[in-house]
Amino acid sequence: MNQLKKFRPRLLSEVLFLDILFDSRTRPVLIYVAFNIVIGAILFRWLEGWSWIDSFYFVIITLTMIGYGDFTPSSPLTKLITIFSGVKREFISNQNQ
Repeated sequence: MNQLKKFRPRLLSEVLFLDILFDSRTRPVLIYVAFNIVIGAILFRWLEGWSWIDSFYFVIITLTMIGYGDFTPSSPLTKLITIFSGVKREFISNQNQ
């Protein structure tokens, strides 16, 4: 029984990764990523006419560089937004190396 208690998370916040939100060092990163995801989803919903779930899906798949190819931007403006977000992501990720 003691061994089971050892493997249980001490707090619910550890399971939900809420410590990332409450840590003053990681909070700006979390806010920046959430802001980019929400703004991207709003733009693709508005400019491409996709549903909310499709817009969030596309933004997250694009930002994580998975890129299944099931959704692609069709207008020149949304293609430029996608290129900009990809270049911005690469620039930011290379700053820590």
